[in-house]
Amino acid sequence: MLVLGVVGSPRREAGVSCEMVEATLAGARDAGAETATVYLADYDLTPCRHCGGSCFSEGYCEHDREATLALREVVEASDALVLAAPVYMWQPAGLTALFMEKLRLRSGTWNNPNRNQRAGLGIAVAGGTGSGVFAALQSIYAWLCLWKFRPLPPMPVIRANQQTALRSAAKAGAQLAAGAGEPFRSAGELMAAYDALPSLRFGRVDEHRWLAETLGQALTNRGDSQPASALVNLLAQAERLRGEGDIAGAANVYMRAYHEGMRAW
Repeated sequence: MLVLGVVGSPRREAGVSCEMVEATLAGARDAGAETATVYLADYDLTPCRHCGGSCFSEGYCEHDREATLALREVVEASDALVLAAPVYMWQPAGLTALFMEKLRLRSGTWNNPNRNQRAGLGIAVAGGTGSGVFAALQSIYAWLCLWKFRPLPPMPVIRANQQTALRSAAKAGAQLAAGAGEPFRSAGELMAAYDALPSLRFGRVDEHRWLAETLGQALTNRGDSQPASALVNLLAQAERLRGEGDIAGAANVYMRAYHEGMRAW
C-alpha cells in the first residue's frame, strides 16, 4: 500500500502545506502503509498553451514532457493520495493549479476502472485571513473527482485550527492507508460521492460562517471566553437573519463575527 503526498507549495518543505502532508503520511505509516512525497516546486511546469497536443491523446504535455511524465507515473503508481496547497487569491497556489491542469483525463484511472477505488484527500491552507479556503478545496476536489479518487472529507486549514488540523491529518492518513473499498460502479455514483460532501457546496457566506465558528471554538479552547461568547451571540444573530431570508444581512453579521474573531485571535 503506497500513499503519495503531493506538496503544492512553492516553499517546498518550509510551509504549513508540507507539515500537513507530513502529518498525513505519518498517520499512514503508523497504519502500516508505505509513503512517498512529491514536491511540486521540484518540477518545471508552464501554463497550458491550448495547443491541442499530446495531453489528451498521450497523457503528457509535449511542452513539459519530462515533468508531466514523471508526475503522472508517481500518481498512477500510488494506492492513495493526499494533495495539500496554500491558498492564493481564493484559489490553490499557481504551482498546484499547473499540476492539476497538466495531468489530464487521459492519464490515471479514467480509463482504468480497477483503479478508481483509491482514496484521496485534499487540504487547503489559508494561512493569512483564512478567506478562500473552501473555493480552493473545491478546485482540488474537482481534480480528485476527474481522477476518480474516492474522496475523504476536505480539510480546510487556517491559523486558528492548525494544531487541530495536524491531528486530524494523522487520522486521515490512517484512513488513506486502509483503502477506499469497492470501485465506483458508474459516473453517477462518482458524482454523488463528491456532492455528498457539504463543504464542496459552500459559498462565500457559508465560508465566513465556518471561519467565525472555527475562530470561536479556537478562542474557547485557548480560554478566551469573553470574545468567544461575543462570537456566539453574533453567530446566533446571523442565523436568525438567515432563517428570515435576509442572506445579505446574515452575511454582514458573519463577516463582523469573523473580523472580531481575527482581532481577538
